[in-house]
Amino acid sequence: MREAELRAPVADFFLREGRAVHHEVPINGRIADLVASGRDLIGVELKLADWKRGLRQAMSYQLACTKSYLCLPFGRALKMSYKAHYFQREGVGVLGCFPGTGEVRIVIESRPSPRLLPYMASSIRRSLEELDDKHGFEEGRDLRPLDPPAC
Repeated sequence: MREAELRAPVADFFLREGRAVHHEVPINGRIADLVASGRDLIGVELKLADWKRGLRQAMSYQLACTKSYLCLPFGRALKMSYKAHYFQREGVGVLGCFPGTGEVRIVIESRPSPRLLPYMASSIRRSLEELDDKHGFEEGRDLRPLDPPAC
């Protein structure tokens, strides 16, 4: 399995909520694998195994995103329930993706970002809205690929 195989199911998960999904969004010197936008911004880091690195990356997205998730294949995501205190302390949630079916489930719920910087969130939102306008956003449209200006 490759990280790229998690991308479409996770994008579909947020599209079903009526959000726009943006791929590879620059946030504070890092690249969020996905950002779902709607009334708030949700950053998602996709990882196959390295949950510690994924947690650090997802935490960095909290500067601009209201919520942040680490997505792992479901078996690995389920094991994170034993490490839930790390995620809960930082406010990062965990999504589990079933590779065969593409089903995505929330294993650990994300909390509102304790690190949110309003000016950074506004800048990212503005960039994403400009892209939505440029590409003729319709509710639930998946925007691939994305290349907004960095903050």
